[in-house]
Amino acid sequence: MVVQRLAVAAGALVLTACGGTSTPPVRQSGSTVATDAGIARPYGRGSSRVWVLTPKAGEPQSVVVFIHGWTATLPFEWHQAWLDHLLERGSTVVFPVYQTTGDEGELVTARLDLRAGLYTAFRVLRQHDLPVVVAGYSVGGALAFFYAADAPGWGVPRPAGVYSIFPADPLGMDPGLTHLGPPPRVQTLILVGDRDDTVGRYGADTFWTWLRPVSSGLKTYRLLHSNPKGLFFDHEAPTSTPFDAAMRRVFWQPLDELVARARRLTGARPRRRYCARMLPTFVDVLLARRQIAPYLRPMPVYRYESLSRLVGTGCGSSTRTISRWGRSRCAAASTSSRSSPRPNAGAA
Repeated sequence: MVVQRLAVAAGALVLTACGGTSTPPVRQSGSTVATDAGIARPYGRGSSRVWVLTPKAGEPQSVVVFIHGWTATLPFEWHQAWLDHLLERGSTVVFPVYQTTGDEGELVTARLDLRAGLYTAFRVLRQHDLPVVVAGYSVGGALAFFYAADAPGWGVPRPAGVYSIFPADPLGMDPGLTHLGPPPRVQTLILVGDRDDTVGRYGADTFWTWLRPVSSGLKTYRLLHSNPKGLFFDHEAPTSTPFDAAMRRVFWQPLDELVARARRLTGARPRRRYCARMLPTFVDVLLARRQIAPYLRPMPVYRYESLSRLVGTGCGSSTRTISRWGRSRCAAASTSSRSSPRPNAGAA
């Protein structure tokens, strides 16, 4: 009975570590909205609200955190075409609101409201094995760096790429940059418009100086040059992407490339699926022992061929380290399946 209770407790611990139900689910705070390529659901209220957009077709392969510019708080404005493009390409999109009134005082609190929204969104998603890329425009372009730098302290996944479009001067939201952590060593792209008279280059230059410790291969500062007979890169240039194919190539393509790169870099086996396969083997091995005393004191370490063979017919040559409870199970299996036990494997 004691061993069975211990097994149940251990199973619950493994489930919790693998994204189990240790916290209650987040309730949706508004109506669901269908877009051309996805489903948008709001969570939270006020400036901590966040929209989570999931693809209509297929399993998501990545997460894009899209941080809007000042007062553009709905994902159904000029952003919608871009967000649908991301959804069609297999990304879940997180769209934090981070403001409600547009007052200048919200510049100071935007970082905190962004943090609350992202924390809620990733609780909803429960997909911490997917690569994350953050994209931000204007004030959102500055907030993207606060998120990327401070993600571990915020309790959310750190992005594998940062895309900052015409970032605003961060000194307006954090004088002295006392709340901005060290720059992350991830792929980073900053865009600046040569005709941008709204934010200019102040924010981009500030973050570029902050990024000095990052190797040159991971960061790019790109100044967009206007063409008198073609594209004009003032501060509002990104808002023309829904109806201008040339602008879409300028602004959408870099984000697509960052997402593709993040997927390649984080193509490992998803953590949650691995835990789901490991749990039955773990419980089976634990229940196979009727003595719990060996679990309660330090054990020597032994090597066997693979963990999966502990519940098989025997143990092979030494290639993997396991604890003594595994050794005892292996010894029992070897005794029952062979005429003579493995040397030094029978002592309990």
